[in-house]
Amino acid sequence: MNNALIFPVGHYLGANHPGEQHIVRIGWQQYELKTGDELAVWALAHGVPGTAGTPWTRATTEAVALAGGIAEAAAVLDQLLGRDLLVEVEPRTADAAAFARTCRIRSLLVGSGEHPSAPGRYGLGAVPANPTARVDGFSYELWMWAPACDSLWQACEYFARAEAGADADGVNAEPALDRVLPAAQLLLANGAAYLDEAREA
Repeated sequence: MNNALIFPVGHYLGANHPGEQHIVRIGWQQYELKTGDELAVWALAHGVPGTAGTPWTRATTEAVALAGGIAEAAAVLDQLLGRDLLVEVEPRTADAAAFARTCRIRSLLVGSGEHPSAPGRYGLGAVPANPTARVDGFSYELWMWAPACDSLWQACEYFARAEAGADADGVNAEPALDRVLPAAQLLLANGAAYLDEAREA
């Protein structure tokens, strides 16, 4: 899975004192990140702001973690992947479509629309003059509309239908997924969204 993108799943809820456990919520369930290294690696799997256009992978996450002093980064990644707190997704595969059907995007931050001095760039963050992130139009659309969908796949269907001007049954959502996955990584890297389990229809 050399080209597989990595995605963290869940919403970080903070530390659980006493001890060093940290809580991540997925749906109605809470999961523990049991060590500081687990928290750090899970956080690094979100990506790093300023890396737009660079696919975020297991190898990238491991390299950044090692550079940050986490000697057992590979083992921690294996543990988090085994618990489905991290997921690897190979684009343009059946597994990618299956992943999109099992999760959805939930928005964080607030939107400030298109920046007047940067046409085509849209602000996310509480201070419009100094947003936390500026993203492209498609990523902003994903941030706006994907949370209204039951799954990431349904969001892909929405974008495919909007582009084709056709009914959902008559569109191919897979090309939209090719755009949605990197856009989702951009939002995650900037703390503008998190991945949750898909909503039951």
